[in-house]
Amino acid sequence: MLFLLLTLLPAIGGDPWWSDEVDLALERAGQAREAWEEVLGRVAPAHREGLAFLVEHMPSEDLRTLKPERILAEVELAYRTRSEVPWGAAIPEEVFRNAVLPYANVTEARDPWREEFAKRFAPLVAECRTPGEAAVVLNREIFPLLSVKYSTSRRAPDQGPHETMESGVASCTGLSILLCDACRAVGVPARLAGIASWPKQGGNHTWVEVWDQGDWHYIGAAEPAPLDQVWFSANAAGAIPGSRKNGIWAVSYARSAHTFPLAWAEEVDTVFAVEVTPRYLAASSPPAADRCRLMVTARMGERRVHRRLRCIAVDDETLSWIGSTRDERADTRDILTFEVPRGRSYRLQLAKGREWRDLKRVSVGPEQERLEVLVAIPSADDEGLLAAFEGWFRGDEKMRGGLGFTPQQRLRLLNEPSAVRRLAFQAWKKTAVRSEDRADVAARRVRWNGQESPYTLVSIGQRPAQGWPLVIALHGGGGVPKEVNDSQWRQMQIYYRPHPEAGGYKYLALRAPNDNWNGFYDDVICGLVRKLIRDMILYEEVDPNRVSLVGYSHGGYGAFVIGSKMPDRFASVHASASAPTDGETIAGNLRNLHFTFMCGDQDNAYGRIERCRAFARELERLRGKRSDIFPGGFSEQAGFGHGGLPDRDIVPSLLAERRTAAPSELTWQPTDSLIHDFYWLHVDEPAGSIQATVKDNVVHVEATDPVTVYLDERLVDFSKPVRFDLGDRSRESLLSPELEELCRTLEERGDPGLAFTFRIDL
Repeated sequence: MLFLLLTLLPAIGGDPWWSDEVDLALERAGQAREAWEEVLGRVAPAHREGLAFLVEHMPSEDLRTLKPERILAEVELAYRTRSEVPWGAAIPEEVFRNAVLPYANVTEARDPWREEFAKRFAPLVAECRTPGEAAVVLNREIFPLLSVKYSTSRRAPDQGPHETMESGVASCTGLSILLCDACRAVGVPARLAGIASWPKQGGNHTWVEVWDQGDWHYIGAAEPAPLDQVWFSANAAGAIPGSRKNGIWAVSYARSAHTFPLAWAEEVDTVFAVEVTPRYLAASSPPAADRCRLMVTARMGERRVHRRLRCIAVDDETLSWIGSTRDERADTRDILTFEVPRGRSYRLQLAKGREWRDLKRVSVGPEQERLEVLVAIPSADDEGLLAAFEGWFRGDEKMRGGLGFTPQQRLRLLNEPSAVRRLAFQAWKKTAVRSEDRADVAARRVRWNGQESPYTLVSIGQRPAQGWPLVIALHGGGGVPKEVNDSQWRQMQIYYRPHPEAGGYKYLALRAPNDNWNGFYDDVICGLVRKLIRDMILYEEVDPNRVSLVGYSHGGYGAFVIGSKMPDRFASVHASASAPTDGETIAGNLRNLHFTFMCGDQDNAYGRIERCRAFARELERLRGKRSDIFPGGFSEQAGFGHGGLPDRDIVPSLLAERRTAAPSELTWQPTDSLIHDFYWLHVDEPAGSIQATVKDNVVHVEATDPVTVYLDERLVDFSKPVRFDLGDRSRESLLSPELEELCRTLEERGDPGLAFTFRIDL
């Protein structure tokens, strides 16, 4: 027993030299306590405080699982390295303990890296005189030396250095862990820093901070550059002090009042942090008040690619900027950024030899602070197909005659339909531009078949990557003098309140084409609205899958009619203070559209409330026990009459919806001679109702008159036979998608979601 007691004494003839805080930590070590006390008892006096610091602040899991002998060896090596480097004596004790001694950074594997890295990397910094200089050299040299690069294909965001070196890929966090460990191994104080989400744009990022000559500086791992000169400096200028999510934090090995926001492990509370946001705000500067950050990513297929681009103002070619996009080796938030004047349109061009080739046109709103744009870079195969599509849309006789597309291009439609569809849409947008239409959009008016309507258009929030959602708002009035309708139109321009927090979108207030009672719901209105949506897709970067329609009173009647006549054009429709119109509003047509309507229970004029109740009952009957069809519904407002319904904040619910352009079930009752297309159906002469379904490569159609069916990869598998059931007749065959049909339906409909690759007349 005496022998056992003597072996447990950390110092001969005395009490333990370490503090009560270290004793408290040892209580968390469990069965490993004895081993830790033994190591603490024989550590060199000059290294005691360093080892005690590590033990005191060590996570419980590490206390129980790490070998004390290893930590002791690393402490001794760290002190020896400090004594050998030129800057060692200048490192404050607190900085040395918290940013050189630690064996780990966040939640990565606890790899024994210090001895290996010291031997491998010390020669690289032998001529360096400061820790900052050494960090810059390491950042430039070690990643090519280790054949490690950034990639989103890494196994985990918080890889340890050994896994990163073995796999050759890592996230920004994995790269930063590797660089931080390399710095510490050669005596450079370093720590991880990062942000959980960049304000207004999202995405987390991690980098490295290095102590140099009395202060902390920052550097991007695997991004060779001087200290404090990184791609995210401008982003850091927008960080929010005091915010855990949008502020900038640096990892602290020592326990603190805050924990580091781990985007990959939010539940972990054992990684401590200090806030450093103010330093970044002081070192960075936001763009000028009249400028927008135009952020450009270039992709070839699914890969980010490095390309030289030019941004040039459409109305003043003396305003131009040149830069290069980032490829897969760069962090996903490292984006080519042009700071451009607001309220202008720009062309993005690709360098091709000594020439510049147009890629995309973008518009920056007068209040827009940032705009993210994705440009598609064609491969050699893409360029050939793109040229063929452009020839078809321009009317080339060879292309129109079916002799222009090559067998390889036709095979791509079968194997890569999404990529081919994207190229067709790109070619159509380039060739469909008309000067008269552009002039109409600039004048904020839409014209079709002798009808003309002015409109106002405002951008709210930031443009989403896939394009702007569009909300078309229809005003009240109708059957009143022009000045009354004009007043109602002005009211609609501000009636539905803006909601930038719901995501960026465009709000369009459309003036009725006339002052008639049914100005928003006679037969020709659908053609005008269809042309309006086409103009918005072509000239205002609107996402065709996120177009919504909303109307109040007279405009609500329009929403009832337009929504049921052409539901394939909308993601959602809302009608207020109105009612369905007999013979024009067909409930069955709304099977796949998110359609909502609202009416006050005291709104008895023209039978509005009773008509709405009856329409709601009809929708319930059609829906039956299913929940996947006829989405939306009726909201009856108790105590309300015709005005003041509580729907002025309806926009966020509209924006939450996305169009299903090729649903598997259709119910269509044509109501006039102007609408010939409905999702994937077409009729030359609108007549009786049609029921159509596609399931398991079986197309079933019930119709009393001839009908044309359009198909593509969204509805059927072209590698297998497709069976058509029409009444009591049935036939089955293998089908081949056709590039010409894709072009023809895209040209006719002006909507990529309603373009199909196969047609059959039944």
